[in-house]
Amino acid sequence: MASRASCSVPLITKIQHYMGYDLLDGGISDPIPIEKSLADGNTFHVIVLTRNKGYQKEPFGHTAFLKAAFRRYPAVAEAMRTRHEIYNRQLALCEKLEKAGRAVIIRPLKPLNVSRTKAEVPALLALHDEGLYEGRAALGSIKEMLSIKL
Repeated sequence: MASRASCSVPLITKIQHYMGYDLLDGGISDPIPIEKSLADGNTFHVIVLTRNKGYQKEPFGHTAFLKAAFRRYPAVAEAMRTRHEIYNRQLALCEKLEKAGRAVIIRPLKPLNVSRTKAEVPALLALHDEGLYEGRAALGSIKEMLSIKL
């Protein structure tokens, strides 16, 4: 049940009820949890992103709809309204850490060509293969960074 809650995307899936809590995907309020990683004391980060370099998240833009859809959960509506700002701030921090040699970012080279709501198997398999390729390509940088840090 907890894993189902972590994949519950607002407006697409239902809010999950678990151990007295109403839960949705944590990416709504903390899309790239780099600040949590820093607060935990981590000094080197391997960051896996699902968007290509240069991507910036745009505002959702339907504030009245969000307020109506989440009238029982106003904090969710507000988190979704400001999600683009948080994502873009966290992305900038990731890129700053990468430039400082404190992170390696693994991400697609080009914009995604898949839908969030459709099971386009060939496109998903191609994206999976690209992720494997980019992850393997980053291994050298990760090993080098770790040997410097140790």
